[in-house]
Amino acid sequence: MADVDCLQAGVMAARAGADLVATTLSGYTGIETPDLPDIELVAGLVREVSCPVVAEGRYWSPQEVRLAFAAGAHAVVVGTAITNPMAITRRLVEAIKDR
Repeated sequence: MADVDCLQAGVMAARAGADLVATTLSGYTGIETPDLPDIELVAGLVREVSCPVVAEGRYWSPQEVRLAFAAGAHAVVVGTAITNPMAITRRLVEAIKDR
């Protein structure tokens, strides 16, 4: 499985023989990390590579997971949203502040 940050990297990884391409690094190689998952990258990879595409990175809600599957993802990794108590608590506290 190749973890990629952009369409070009995903295409190159698939051409090099990756069995899966994942969007794991999207948004984490620049200066700022976006809040939302990169659904556009998932869709672009699905169009451009013949191997399965795994959506990963900043998936927090069921709606975001549905969007990834609608874009053609083979699977969606939900990590921090369910495994990191500090991040979960921080997110809930921020939601309370917005009330």
